[in-house]
Amino acid sequence: GYSIGGLAVGEGREEMFRVLEFTTPHMDGAKPRYLMGVGTPIDLLESIHRGVDMFDCIIPSQLAQQGVVFTSRGKLQLRRSVYKFSEEALDADCPCQACRNYSRAYLHHLIKTEEVLGWHLLTLHNLTFYHRLMKDMREAILRGTFLEFYRAQRPELVRTDEEHPSRPPKHRKRNAAKTRLGNYEVHASPKGFSSIRQISS
Repeated sequence: GYSIGGLAVGEGREEMFRVLEFTTPHMDGAKPRYLMGVGTPIDLLESIHRGVDMFDCIIPSQLAQQGVVFTSRGKLQLRRSVYKFSEEALDADCPCQACRNYSRAYLHHLIKTEEVLGWHLLTLHNLTFYHRLMKDMREAILRGTFLEFYRAQRPELVRTDEEHPSRPPKHRKRNAAKTRLGNYEVHASPKGFSSIRQISS
């Protein structure tokens, strides 16, 4: 088979897809093409669309440790307090242990308290999501309907939590007192902290 490397170490997504579009047509279609270190669910869909067969990546477990899960209704961040009292399953369409046995509130609690069980359960969920996605793509390829599957899944795999959209915090303006001393400016905050800035630099 073929290993395609160096596309998950800082390159942008568009550059990665451009390189895949250039390289995969030059590879023997009878041999597997392995894209190293990639990626998110949308990366898998887009890469398979460009002729890739296999992947490896730490994203399902790394994001689980941060409380991030991929679901049929979009990507969720379970550290958010909106899930603190939510008794619904993580993903009603998922058969994994986390979705069958635990509520979002309990998983939120585990992640917030940095309990290893939370990381473990969310990793199980993310891996289940990935396995089901790959299975569905494989079946679509075998049926000859991958292009339709690709078009239907592209918007789905980039969704975030539409039921509880996150809003960035509003930044409050601080009324810091400023005193100018020659080429320097002293910033004194109401909390008693001061900093000095050189104006000319």
